[in-house]
Amino acid sequence: MATHANARRFVARNRLLSDEMIQAIGKRGGVVGVVLANYFIQEGWQLGERGRLPLVALAEHIQYIAGLIGWERVALGSDFDGGFGTEQLPAEIDRYPDLHRLAELLPAEHRAGFLWGNWERWLRENY
Repeated sequence: MATHANARRFVARNRLLSDEMIQAIGKRGGVVGVVLANYFIQEGWQLGERGRLPLVALAEHIQYIAGLIGWERVALGSDFDGGFGTEQLPAEIDRYPDLHRLAELLPAEHRAGFLWGNWERWLRENY
């Protein structure tokens, strides 16, 4: 699994996952948890230089990853636990209750899986 990593296709950073890495995680039954940090979402985003990104930019990562390995293998990774402030999050997210706004950009049948169900399933299968 990769708990906090987006698709390198959108941002060329070592911490993000190449298509091959994403596919390897999927083949092994793993889950990729996406990160809400703007600098993991859009190439060149720098704190203080640009405003907060639209949430749809993160939804593109999620849809891309799901296209590679399936909706049951992509989930919320967040990294929204105090590692950085809201100025580094997409514009529509200020608090945890706002995460439903991200889910609303995804197909309805995959929202619960993305928010918690895919991680729950993975944990039950592996622990």
